[in-house]
Amino acid sequence: MQLRSIYTFPFTFPRFPRGGLLLSKFQQGLDGLFGVAIEHEWKGECDAALCSFFVIDMNKVEVMQYPMKLPYHGLLSQLHISYDQPGNAWYIAVDALVYGRPVDIYMIPKIPHTPWLKVFTTKNPGEKLLIERSLVGFWQCGDYSPLVMCTLNQTLMYDLDTYWTQWMTSSIEQPSVQYMNTNYQRALYVGYDGCLLFTLQCIYNSLTSDAIYRKMGPGQWCFHIAAYEPTGTLIHQEIIPSIEMPVRDIRNASNDLSTWLTYSMVIGDGPIQILDGVKTCVAALVMQDNPDAKRGPDDPLFHLSNNQQAAQGGLYCVDMQGHILFHDPTCVGLRTSFFAWNEQVIGITMQDGQWQFWNWSPFQGTEHVIHQSFSSTMRRATMIARECKAGEALSWFWCIEEYETGTSVTQRFCDTFQEKQSLWLEGFFLPDWWMRSGTVDTQPQGIVVYQDSLLLLGVDLKKQLVLYQVQ
Repeated sequence: MQLRSIYTFPFTFPRFPRGGLLLSKFQQGLDGLFGVAIEHEWKGECDAALCSFFVIDMNKVEVMQYPMKLPYHGLLSQLHISYDQPGNAWYIAVDALVYGRPVDIYMIPKIPHTPWLKVFTTKNPGEKLLIERSLVGFWQCGDYSPLVMCTLNQTLMYDLDTYWTQWMTSSIEQPSVQYMNTNYQRALYVGYDGCLLFTLQCIYNSLTSDAIYRKMGPGQWCFHIAAYEPTGTLIHQEIIPSIEMPVRDIRNASNDLSTWLTYSMVIGDGPIQILDGVKTCVAALVMQDNPDAKRGPDDPLFHLSNNQQAAQGGLYCVDMQGHILFHDPTCVGLRTSFFAWNEQVIGITMQDGQWQFWNWSPFQGTEHVIHQSFSSTMRRATMIARECKAGEALSWFWCIEEYETGTSVTQRFCDTFQEKQSLWLEGFFLPDWWMRSGTVDTQPQGIVVYQDSLLLLGVDLKKQLVLYQVQ
């Protein structure tokens, strides 16, 4: 494999990774064009955040910068990009860590180094969005550009309320903001004909308003799934079966999230059913006791230290209507990455101190099969399918393996997981997508497949933000 330096961005991050780095996911535009937004400087509480949008043109191998000084008195929380193909326009949804600040959508001008144009501002549902809020998703779906956001619910002791609104380039009307549900954590899967919202919820045995308000057990932790049309209309929702953990702290169930309960929600594309062409999504869900929880004998919950339950969860294959088609009850680990290959799902996970490669054939109704286990100092692994030409079968994939001292880019065969070839990047690190959102699962950002190569955006030994092409 060969490494090619495409671009060195005009700023550094001397405190990375502890200082953090906020950027959007890569968004593909026209053939060979990619967009990414990066917050690269913050001028203090009384000034503004400096953000730039970059268009990466792989046809000409050039990068164009569109900087913007955003009038937000505080750090940014999320940056989401949407590409409007009919209008050939880029849009950025900006969410700031500022109380009372709505989500703003900007259109990127055609000419570099000109100010962004604000085209939409979200509407607050009462006073609830005047407190801490986080933008979960922003994407284009036909004529609609939905936005999903969550906010702290002070009435319910700081639960998270999730809301849906949408923006249409052809409409000047301010859309309504509709309530979706209340949860503790969420993962969003976006499809061409709607989205799936996976959430972590607590169901209390007592349905009295006082018990719910005070978060008093007994009760059960569970996962919930809901399917929505592009307009935000609810299609179907249900509690996901076969995953349930009891509330440990019956005085305040919320404390379980910081002391006892460990969970993971990794969502990705599932295989397409060949006969009827049904698009599916695969969710790797895990819920388990935290094995590192320590309690003294004077703690009223001390007896629970010797009463840990087995992990709950598994793999779920779900259609875009929110119905569970297949379920593998065998739990995967907390660090999971996978992709769909033909009618299978192949992945990697960390379980019991071992990294494991596995594959799952959901349409055959079988459990996933572990093909290889190995110990490693690897911190995180990300599997990505390579881009195939028309009529070409996928035979190998990219595996990005992150260590304390750098990153290894490996090509592996899909059927055996054996290494084809690899490239070591000393001192190169990928930023986390969820660095400022507090979720359990940290997915690497700055990875995109382009033809027969891989584009990597990360921080090098000099703390510079660089763009590499591996081929």
